[in-house]
Amino acid sequence: MDQLDSAIVSFDMHEDELRGEFLYKYLTENNDGSYIDNYYTGLKTDAMDSKRMNDNINNELYNSALFFVYICSGTTVVYYGMYQYIYRKKHFIFKIVFEHLFLIMFIGLYELWFFKNIVINYKFMSEDELVYYIFSCYWDSVRNNYPELVNFEKNVSIVCNSV
Repeated sequence: MDQLDSAIVSFDMHEDELRGEFLYKYLTENNDGSYIDNYYTGLKTDAMDSKRMNDNINNELYNSALFFVYICSGTTVVYYGMYQYIYRKKHFIFKIVFEHLFLIMFIGLYELWFFKNIVINYKFMSEDELVYYIFSCYWDSVRNNYPELVNFEKNVSIVCNSV
């Protein structure tokens, strides 16, 4: 998010050159009821829907991760309980090696499952959210440098923030 902020804000506007252009004067003085409200509202609605969908997916991923942790923990407790029951006071090196190999296998299975099912499927921000964020921050930055562009906003006040 910090990188997006710096990419959107850190550009040279050349305000004096642009304000002297005929097309700029024509656009700001004669907008004939052309507003960006509908476009902005559509972007915001799409971004909010995508965020809601991403949140649902990420919550399901979180619950899946916890479920797998419970299964691994339960299996480990059962294994150690059986181990203590069968080998009460006998501590052979083979049994200890087997115990550690079994533990390493569970950790490896968990890592494999976690990355294939959770990390790869996790979505920080959807394309719609990203487009909305970039548009709103870019428009906010441009409007701050060119206040006369506020004429293109009728019923909305566009500010730079994520959904």
